[in-house]
Amino acid sequence: MLRETAQTPEDDQESFRDYRRWRYYNTNSLWVDLQALDDALAGGEGLELPVIINRKTVDPRDSHSTPVLQLESAMGAAIASFAQASLLLVPRTRFAPVKTTDDLLVLRSDVYTLEDDYRVLPLPERAERLPFVELDSRYYKLLDEFELRLPMVRRRCVAPSGWLSTEMSPSAAGLWCGEASS
Repeated sequence: MLRETAQTPEDDQESFRDYRRWRYYNTNSLWVDLQALDDALAGGEGLELPVIINRKTVDPRDSHSTPVLQLESAMGAAIASFAQASLLLVPRTRFAPVKTTDDLLVLRSDVYTLEDDYRVLPLPERAERLPFVELDSRYYKLLDEFELRLPMVRRRCVAPSGWLSTEMSPSAAGLWCGEASS
């Protein structure tokens, strides 16, 4: 079963985001045999993709602004349209998704390093135990708010507990910050 964040019930979100519990995630990378795609589309009905409903507000900064529905489809679900579809296991060392500021904080931390060839990789000694960070969305959800509270130009920071729950500066949050290596 392929499940997207928007398809996950609110009471299951914490579990869904815990990569230590769920070993496999969709990297949103598709390789498609063009002949198989042409064959699947030849009937004129297209691919059967589930519609995902994302509930949002017109102004993401104002939870009381006009509610809207964003309709999207998950291309990863297209694998169900191909009889011989297969999956490719991508090691976590090759996949560092950044969908939220939680992910961004971990990527900017001392857990990862930027290689000379511009690959971002976890340090070997940390690769098997990447931190799980959950920032308080009231203060850290939007990038500009995150940057304001956690300025990290040429710095790396990690919260010992992996959780920031209030409006905090890096020092008040108990973050370890150090100069990034050049």
